[in-house]
Amino acid sequence: NQGSLDGASMIGEGFNANCGDKLQIGVFVDGDTVTDIKYKIRACAICTASTSMMRNVCVVAARQKYIN
Repeated sequence: NQGSLDGASMIGEGFNANCGDKLQIGVFVDGDTVTDIKYKIRACAICTASTSMMRNVCVVAARQKYIN
């Protein structure tokens, strides 16, 4: 799930000043279809795990939209 954001259609960034977690999320789009989501993260285990789960849910939801 983590990986290069090179070529991402959109990139979002987040920073939590309270704990120092830093996150970049890249969304890869082809036409109107989300093809992948990758992220770079420097954070605690909880933030890393929740980001991975969020990424998986979003990718599966995007794929289901076009399967059904």
